[in-house]
Amino acid sequence: MFTEPLSGWREVTIREKKTTVDWAMAELLEGRYAKCEKVIVVCDNLNTHTMGGFYEVFEPERASSMVRRSDFQYTPKHGSW
Repeated sequence: MFTEPLSGWREVTIREKKTTVDWAMAELLEGRYAKCEKVIVVCDNLNTHTMGGFYEVFEPERASSMVRRSDFQYTPKHGSW
């Protein structure tokens, strides 16, 4: 699920499996946020949420561009929030 609370926007995608390849967010980074210098991504600590997923899916130059523009912030591993 991707959400932008202040604008009232959200996008939900449901897949049978949660894979690193499914998580690579090119559509958002190159579409909705194409003009943004930095995109803050808040995600849980699921093992598929890594920058390496971009390099598994895309050519190195494209993957590097997306990773440089992404600021990954992970929720706490323990405790409620």
